[in-house]
Amino acid sequence: MLKHPDGWLELQVIRSKDGLSLQALSRLTSVSVGHLSDLEQGKRQPTPPIIKRIALALNVPVSVLEPSPRDEDEISHRVDVARDAA
Repeated sequence: MLKHPDGWLELQVIRSKDGLSLQALSRLTSVSVGHLSDLEQGKRQPTPPIIKRIALALNVPVSVLEPSPRDEDEISHRVDVARDAA
């Protein structure tokens, strides 16, 4: 399981980059808005099935959602590289 003790910045950055609200991502993943919010805030840790559903909905490989340096620009760059490679 991926650990995001301070919040899931990777999810926040990708969702923001794509202009998705929590409600829109909830509809795409069938994960409740409250659960997604808790994931982003670090109140809950994602399970492998939820990670896969979120990755599919955001059109990114699971690896992009893994914990990384806490830098929004670096995360955004990782998303662009991963999507270009797909």
